[in-house]
Amino acid sequence: MSCLVVLSNADLVERVLAYQPGVPLAARAFIAAWKQLGLPHTVSDYASKVGDVAMLRRLASCGHGALTPKAMDWAAMHGHIDAVRYLHETRHAACTVDALDQAAKNGHLGVVKYLCKERSEGCTSNGYLWAASHGHVDIIVVLSAHHPHQQWNGALAIERATAAGHVAMVQWLLPRQSPLTLQSVLKIAVYHGHVAILQLLLRSGP
Repeated sequence: MSCLVVLSNADLVERVLAYQPGVPLAARAFIAAWKQLGLPHTVSDYASKVGDVAMLRRLASCGHGALTPKAMDWAAMHGHIDAVRYLHETRHAACTVDALDQAAKNGHLGVVKYLCKERSEGCTSNGYLWAASHGHVDIIVVLSAHHPHQQWNGALAIERATAAGHVAMVQWLLPRQSPLTLQSVLKIAVYHGHVAILQLLLRSGP
């Protein structure tokens, strides 16, 4: 009789099934959507992309935990520090230079600091250029401290920062420029009407 009581209660049936061997109920919809869409990467890659650590744990427990380097690259790109930490510390996942480059581009300082400290993949010149283009001074400082030997185009960086009106970024980059670059930057500031940058450049001139 007690079995009938349980089986006639939809909520209780759902809870019982959720703990049976196989795919947890909470993960079924996620997996079903992944299969239906025919996506090229693993289901755990996409859970990483949205930063769902609980889902990553469920997927790992039921045979759907396979990862590609895209998992951490995407988690870092979107600023999901908890997912990045889980993938590194628990799953020992791989990643590429895209992880740090994209985190730098999107201004995710916590992720940038973590990757610089814990990972060895490093970044490319794009990480510096994108950080400068978006005015992320704090991030370009961290990159410079951890990857001082990475070559990057400082002239292009200050030109893009100037065009976008990032005064603090221009100020940080200014001491590292040649007189020829500064002439170009001055023209860019005038063209875009960035008065504060124009004043900064004129004050720093010879």
